Amino acid sequence: MNASDREGVQIPNYPRAGESIIALILALGVNLFLALVLVIFIMTTSPSIPGLGEILEDRSKLNELIYLIVEAAYSPTFIAISGVFSFGIWPFFFLRARREHIKSILRLNFTLGPLLIGILSGVAMVSVALGLEWAISQFISPDPNTARLLNEVMVVNYRGPRFVLGVLAMGVITGFCEEIFFRGFMMRGFENSLKSPWLAILITSLIFTIVHLNIMGFIPIFVLAMAMGILVVKTNSIYPAIACHATYNSIILTITVFGGV
Repeated sequence: MNASDREGVQIPNYPRAGESIIALILALGVNLFLALVLVIFIMTTSPSIPGLGEILEDRSKLNELIYLIVEAAYSPTFIAISGVFSFGIWPFFFLRARREHIKSILRLNFTLGPLLIGILSGVAMVSVALGLEWAISQFISPDPNTARLLNEVMVVNYRGPRFVLGVLAMGVITGFCEEIFFRGFMMRGFENSLKSPWLAILITSLIFTIVHLNIMGFIPIFVLAMAMGILVVKTNSIYPAIACHATYNSIILTITVFGGV
């Protein structure tokens, strides 16, 4: 059975939830593979890093290795590569036999008004997320060492001219690839199987939040994901969610890098 979008264009009842789950498994598998490659590359090319046995015995060397891994993982190059190959390519891989329906399935319907709404939503969601994080911190204290490490790495990677690369990688590329995957392909799959856009938004938002592996940021990320899902359904376009995601990430990056100045 075929479904139709708001323009009356008939689109296949595809993907289904099964394809969405398979795509997620593939995406996480690629992400894990890239992470392992990164760790092996650092351990074999960094002259200050000894063998594994010595690292396990020397806490200072272990801390140095952790810092180098985190620094590389948050570099604009790795973030861009991870975004494209972990999430960006799979929707188009699964839809390669349905090229004529890609626009309708992924809701690639561009209009300026919803795009501006997405940008404004991204700005608003930063305030919501910061407020939620503050409220959560009153009950759960984040690990100060982890927070200090991440802040230091972000400053090292993105202070100065590289900030533009950071906005491009964390904002534009990540925003596009993750939204095409989650709110474009995955949410459409659950929507087709469950016959409910709201359940699809809820399930996709939960998966999106869990994938980010951020305990302190679980509620803010979930609220952001729900907002982006609603934007997609209400506008029948993926672009407001991309704009919201890119704006949100770019502002958070700016606050992290320059907030202590």
